[in-house]
Amino acid sequence: MTFTDWPWRHWRQVRSQAPALRLNDEVLSWRALCERIDALAGGFAA
Repeated sequence: MTFTDWPWRHWRQVRSQAPALRLNDEVLSWRALCERIDALAGGFAA
């Protein structure tokens, strides 16, 4: 398998609502995980 984007963005497209990560009692879907990563990455300067 070859990714043309970041892996979390790839899986957001393939399995948007599937569980991606569990944080204690919270389960994040691929879409929610991608939103969190993108929000955190937005704070970095280019």
